This record gives sequence, C-alpha cells and structure tokens, in this order.
Amino acid sequence: MRIGGRLSKKEWQVLSLTAKEYSAIEISDICKISAKTVYGHKRNIVKKMGLYNHIQFSKMICEHSPGSS
Repeated sequence: MRIGGRLSKKEWQVLSLTAKEYSAIEISDICKISAKTVYGHKRNIVKKMGLYNHIQFSKMICEHSPGSS
C-alpha cells in the first residue's frame, strides 16, 4: 500500500497523531480544529488510501506506527 502524496498536510498530521494513539478530542486541541473535522480527515484518509472501512484504517496505523515490527 502506498502511503503518501495525496494526503493534505492536515490529514498527515491527523494520521501521525492517530498513530501515536491520540484521541480525536486531543487531536482537535493540538490541531486547533473541531473533533468533527478530525473525523472528517480520518474519513478522507480512508478514501484516499483506498481502504474499505475504519478497521482497515486502524490496522494500517498499527502496521506503520513507530515501534511496529
């Protein structure tokens, strides 16, 4: 799976913070956006990555997060 170029800067930030196990509320505080916007970015990431659902999104996060083997 190609992770990359098509994600916006904010989507990358949300993806990175999600991989670090931050909640949507925490991400919204850090990024100065609403939690609803965080969920929107996650939905866009799922679509852009060609994933079928948020379960695949979670698996992808686990596979590509720091410390995964």
